Amino acid sequence: MIIYDLMCDDGHRFEGWFPSADAFERQLARGQVICEICGSPGITRLLSPVHMKHSQAKEASENHRPVKALEGGELTAIGEIDEISFLKTLRHYVKKNFENVGENFSQLARKMQTGEIPHRNIVGQATPEERRELQENNIPHFILPDVPPEFDN
Repeated sequence: MIIYDLMCDDGHRFEGWFPSADAFERQLARGQVICEICGSPGITRLLSPVHMKHSQAKEASENHRPVKALEGGELTAIGEIDEISFLKTLRHYVKKNFENVGENFSQLARKMQTGEIPHRNIVGQATPEERRELQENNIPHFILPDVPPEFDN
């Protein structure tokens, strides 16, 4: 069983439970995943904080501290990492390694997908309609979750 954090085009957030990642993708493609609040079929999977483990997890947990590292340009965690630390680390990684293109996000993502411009890491804003169009055109994107204000220090 896999649980995804989902959001509809109207901004309603909810959980979806699926037998597998493939089952989620099949149901989404067939329009079977709908918002449980408003019934909208325009669904985006949100990036979810998870417990990440590495082969050195036992050693890290024995030291009672999560160890985060950037290895070869990839975000990794050694040991368990709590959700807030994960979000803060992810947001820091995106800020450091992605170009903020603001409201041009959807336009540039489309151009990269069609090969008009070279691929690069971008972050920006997209309206619900733009997100729906990206999803319909199978253009990879996700919504970067915010750190709850009480933990954003």
